Amino acid sequence: MTTVQNLLIQALKRSATHNSDIEVSPVCILWPDKKHQWEAIIPTLRGGLIVVGEIALGGSIEPIHNAVTLAEIAIEKGATALLMPVTCRRQLLDLPDDMAIKIDIQFYSDARDALLKAMVE
Repeated sequence: MTTVQNLLIQALKRSATHNSDIEVSPVCILWPDKKHQWEAIIPTLRGGLIVVGEIALGGSIEPIHNAVTLAEIAIEKGATALLMPVTCRRQLLDLPDDMAIKIDIQFYSDARDALLKAMVE
């Protein structure tokens, strides 16, 4: 059965394929939804997830300089998962062990990757 969620996932996966000789990698997918059909996917988004990071207009991911602090705040606010740019990986070595075991930290490489990881599989 074709659902809005399946169509969204297919569109996101297709967005990764492009001719790099003549196109730049897409950084955004516009999903106009006059009939509110997207509402069906809301339950499939991961609860307890906090996504951090800033993506510039050109598609580059802006650096995060306080990844440990963000992780600690996420834990304090009750998050069960934290999705961060992969460039934060090394900073998180400074996250105390007692905090690190309280949250599932995952990383994304671009906007498409973040959205796919934010959805329940």
